[in-house]
Amino acid sequence: MVAGAQCAAVSQALRRRGRTILRVHGRSMYPMLRTGVRLEVQPTAYDELRIGDLVVYHDGCGIICHRLIRKAERLCYMKGDTNLFADPPVL
Repeated sequence: MVAGAQCAAVSQALRRRGRTILRVHGRSMYPMLRTGVRLEVQPTAYDELRIGDLVVYHDGCGIICHRLIRKAERLCYMKGDTNLFADPPVL
């Protein structure tokens, strides 16, 4: 998860360059993503997202990267691979 001022910097980089690089912290996506791995992130339209894709989103507290497990009515449902429960849906 990325928090605080870093969220603003990520948003600004996405607007300016259309992509950015993030470093993974945490274990929710282990072993697919390990702490320290770098991800290239770019905006993607809802219609282009497929079940199983990794989605990076802001949950109000920080930036999270979890797997898309369901799409319905413009909502995305994500879950960390090692988490027991899904995240709240994201518009």
